[in-house]
Amino acid sequence: MATPDIQFCSLCKEDDINNEAITWCTECDTFLCLDCDKHHSRNKSSKQHTTLPSIDYKKLPDFILKTGNRCPDHDQQYELYCPNHSTACCLQCFTEKHQNCENLKRLPDIMKDVKSSTSMTRLEHDLNDANENYESTITYLKGRLSTILNQKTTKIKKIYLMRKSLNEHFDKLEQKTMEELDVEHTKLETQIKKLINQVDVKRSHVKNYVENLAQMKHFATELQTFIGIQEIENMTTEEVGYLQKLTQSGELDELNIELKISSDIASTLQNLTCFGTVSVTSVPCSLKLKTEVACQVPISVPTVKTINDIHPVLRQKSRSQISSEI
Repeated sequence: MATPDIQFCSLCKEDDINNEAITWCTECDTFLCLDCDKHHSRNKSSKQHTTLPSIDYKKLPDFILKTGNRCPDHDQQYELYCPNHSTACCLQCFTEKHQNCENLKRLPDIMKDVKSSTSMTRLEHDLNDANENYESTITYLKGRLSTILNQKTTKIKKIYLMRKSLNEHFDKLEQKTMEELDVEHTKLETQIKKLINQVDVKRSHVKNYVENLAQMKHFATELQTFIGIQEIENMTTEEVGYLQKLTQSGELDELNIELKISSDIASTLQNLTCFGTVSVTSVPCSLKLKTEVACQVPISVPTVKTINDIHPVLRQKSRSQISSEI
């Protein structure tokens, strides 16, 4: 039985032979075994093609692995990119769907140096900033847990100091106040822990995007990288703005536990009705976030206006054609 993690040579499979692939040709979109790779690297039409070890190919994000070099609707090579629809298209797509679209670009123009492009640099920068924001927020919230615990401890000490001057008459009132303090602390603790979990989920998303982007940069084709950038930008829009929404909504405001000892204690013990009151005050969040939001960088390359502006579509090579060239 074949191992799921093993990639087999695309050319040999056409002859019902399962030879393990060692490389993947980014331009042919084909897996090659040792023998086929040797012929492929010597053939005049393919010797300049870029290949990737199959073990590195497996490191690409799943959504990148689903990105091919040919249009799934028309089985033609992608030639253009349509900014209006944020999609790559072949000549048939151009004829059927994009003749009225403006600012179409030739894929070879926009894929050139895409891994070192401003879009890649900006996305890396924004994702790193977002990841730092989430890590800072988690550190901040954990600090709040420590702060309110210290506040609780301080107030308890204050309660005990006052309790020393009182007799058993105040035991019941003291217990009531202690319970109120614990209830308020528990509410705040539960609220902050819940928020930490929510932020941690968002942080894990951003961290995953950072890892995907790094893998794309090292192992993906230019086309896969370009399309991947668009995909990650779309996926991270909500993640990047999430912390700003938390700050603006007041969910990160500092809720502090306060204790006010009754003034009646100093004058008389007989008139006391409670040992103290517990309340929570709010102070605006002191956390400083990096506010820059990810955005697409305009592609400054010549546009395509008519079908005459496009190079002829490369015909798909069949198994027999590739074999004959080899």
